[in-house]
Amino acid sequence: MTPTMAPKRTIRLARPAGWALAVFIVGLWNDWVLALWLNPKVSMRYSLISELSARSQPYHWVFQRCDMAAGLVVVVLLPFLARWLRKHLFKYAKRIVLLVALVGLGSIIDASMPISCAASVQGAICAVQAHAPLISDHLLESTVSVVALLLASILVWRAARSRDMLLARTSLAMVVLQGVVVLSVLVMLVVHVPWYGIPHRAYELGIGLWLAVLLCSPLRGHAARTGPSISAGSTPLLAGKSTPARTLR
Repeated sequence: MTPTMAPKRTIRLARPAGWALAVFIVGLWNDWVLALWLNPKVSMRYSLISELSARSQPYHWVFQRCDMAAGLVVVVLLPFLARWLRKHLFKYAKRIVLLVALVGLGSIIDASMPISCAASVQGAICAVQAHAPLISDHLLESTVSVVALLLASILVWRAARSRDMLLARTSLAMVVLQGVVVLSVLVMLVVHVPWYGIPHRAYELGIGLWLAVLLCSPLRGHAARTGPSISAGSTPLLAGKSTPARTLR
């Protein structure tokens, strides 16, 4: 039996594209970093990321466009992810694709109906508008996206445990991060320290990293086939030839 190696040239071509796409996805899902230059008056400790897209804030259209682009990239890459999941016989493939689609569409919908004010900057004004229908729709969309992301990361972790350790570990880390974020917010509510912006940004960073690993998996697909493989022609049994009994012992 003679091991054969898959050509490594394919990997060299895939890696730069995969890294570029991963950085692009992480950047779009963490456009809040741009606020350091575009809107520094919005505190990273006290503000939620959605406040940067509030219609009353400067450059709100930049963050809205980035959020829409982030969701659109997820939706565009889903067919490639679905084909890769089916090819490698991942369990829950259809459910994973559906849940990730909800996450991507959620980002698009969220950006299409921005809130009217930033609570951390315009507290008194936002208190009056707290029960506006748009706020309720925004909360509903955010809840659906959070639940979809949690379920998707759990299913990916379960499906990838025996097939892709990078994807499995990243998905498990995403599940743990969501639990830590919820716990930290509850603690802040109890101790009355409204630093909600810190866990929110950590959450968005985790989403970007997890989606980058997941959606770039088709570009990493060649790497899984670079190890030794058995070719039909090099193995007597696979080639239809008889093998002496002493060889099989």
